[in-house]
Amino acid sequence: MVHPSLSTVHLHATSLWTRRWTRTTDAGLGKAADAADKATGGGHGDQIDKAEHAADDKIGK
Repeated sequence: MVHPSLSTVHLHATSLWTRRWTRTTDAGLGKAADAADKATGGGHGDQIDKAEHAADDKIGK
């Protein structure tokens, strides 16, 4: 049986890792979307936003 405090530490560490991963992937997707928007001259912003959100949803699963 796992000691209750060890389980709590594990959950806390997992939560911290998840938040860090989310911030990192969100930042990367944001930079990619900005680069795509710049490369297309801003003419495809809606499609780029949709692709960014779709990628974020896939990564989050």
